[in-house]
Amino acid sequence: MWRTLQATRKLWAKTQEGRLRAFASNQDDRQLVITNVPGVERYFLQCLARDIGLVTAEYGEDDVDEMDVKFTKTEKELTIPSRTIGELLRMQARMDVVV
Repeated sequence: MWRTLQATRKLWAKTQEGRLRAFASNQDDRQLVITNVPGVERYFLQCLARDIGLVTAEYGEDDVDEMDVKFTKTEKELTIPSRTIGELLRMQARMDVVV
């Protein structure tokens, strides 16, 4: 799934990952809302948020594909992965070529 999303929406995925990383790093911000997010992209954002330790909630109309996603920090410490998804995919692609 990540390869599909990266191939079709590479810039979008990179931008959103950067936004979540910046939000998680900022001690002052408690919530972040990204609006009008389609289904596959919502799943991508929720997986990223889970990896970092953020709580997510979706809201909007049930009969539309695009919903808003709210990210909230909890009291537990957040863990921001040292490598981005793009870096991991490039590493995996190099390994696939070598094997």
